[in-house]
Amino acid sequence: MFFADGKGPEGEEGSTQVMHQIKDQVSKNLGVPWHQIDPKQLKKWEDQGFAEVDADKWWHRPNQVERDRFMKMLLGGASLRKDLYP
Repeated sequence: MFFADGKGPEGEEGSTQVMHQIKDQVSKNLGVPWHQIDPKQLKKWEDQGFAEVDADKWWHRPNQVERDRFMKMLLGGASLRKDLYP
């Protein structure tokens, strides 16, 4: 659905970092808060015609700034916030 060939980045199978990056990309594309990205939002992303990505060209390991931002989103109570977009 997100990756052109249906496979994620090589050597990163099951990586939570990859999932966080996917959620971040979809969140930015759709203008939906990061914590609200779920399978329905991914389907909406696909239906809106966003181009699937080549996993190995798209993926990079998060640097420290990106890791800190993801930790802030994960631990900042985002999951407790009211959903703005049903």
